[in-house]
Amino acid sequence: PTEPLRFLSTDLLSPAGGRIPAKQVEFKPAALTIKPGGRETVVVQLKIPSGVKPGLYSGLIQSSRMDQLRAVLAVEVA
Repeated sequence: PTEPLRFLSTDLLSPAGGRIPAKQVEFKPAALTIKPGGRETVVVQLKIPSGVKPGLYSGLIQSSRMDQLRAVLAVEVA
């Protein structure tokens, strides 16, 4: 099994200069362990702060233990 993994996010940025702070991104569960050959699911929840302008925001999420485990998070705010 893996060591316990936690997930981290960068701020989400829009091309127009908007920003959603990384602290608004939450992962459930907050930490998990993956057994050999196993599979797990992590739910990403994003709280949009008031005053955020509409547009496409994107950032990077990654694991605290595996440098190669990364994904782009893109969200359209209407």
